[in-house]
Amino acid sequence: GTFSNALTYWTAEQHDTARASFTRTYDFTNSQPSARITVTNLGSASWHIQFNQTGLRITNGHTYTISFWAKSSPATNFDASLMQAHADWLNAGYGRNMTLSTNWQRFTNTFQANMTDSNVRTSMPSWM
Repeated sequence: GTFSNALTYWTAEQHDTARASFTRTYDFTNSQPSARITVTNLGSASWHIQFNQTGLRITNGHTYTISFWAKSSPATNFDASLMQAHADWLNAGYGRNMTLSTNWQRFTNTFQANMTDSNVRTSMPSWM
């Protein structure tokens, strides 16, 4: 999503003692809308704070490209993935550990789906 409709179509998750705020800002290039995730408590696992877009459809063997811009203050590592949005929460063919700097960076990865599913989600980021 482009965040032009605020955080519509995105789900903010906080598990255990992890806490964060999720807001739309205009901090991106040329004052375009962006999402800001402010982590106030990491919790005990990297997946305890998540920002997901669910309801995506994929087909086994098809090639997809995921692309997004991100930054962090301070710089940090994070995991981005595409996975089932339901139990068993299996990886759908994309999972990367990336390093964010304090400047906007574009991340683009092409991958091949390893399943057919009508309800997968992007999960970005899971904080390290």
